[in-house]
Amino acid sequence: TIYKTKFNDNFSDEFLNLIAKNEIEAISFFSLKTAENFYKLAIKSNILDYVLNIKICCLSKKIQNFFSAKGFAASISAEKPNNESFKKLFENY
Repeated sequence: TIYKTKFNDNFSDEFLNLIAKNEIEAISFFSLKTAENFYKLAIKSNILDYVLNIKICCLSKKIQNFFSAKGFAASISAEKPNNESFKKLFENY
C-alpha cells in the first residue's frame, strides 16, 4: 500500500455551525471516496437538506455525477481532471 486514507467519523462542530448559519457557499471534492464519505456524514449529521443547494466543485465528471445522482442542485466539474482545469472553475465562479 502506497498510502491509506482515514476518514473522520463526524463533521467538526465548526463545520456544522457554519452550515447552520448558511455561511458556506461552496465545497470542493477531489475524489469519489471523499464525496461518498461527505454524503454519508451529511445523512448521519442530519444536514443533508442544508447542503443540497451548496455549490459542489468537483475535480472530475465522475464525482459530479455522484452528487447529481444524490440530488445536489449545483454541482460543477473541471473540464479535465487536473489542477489547472480545476483552478479555472473558480475563475468563473
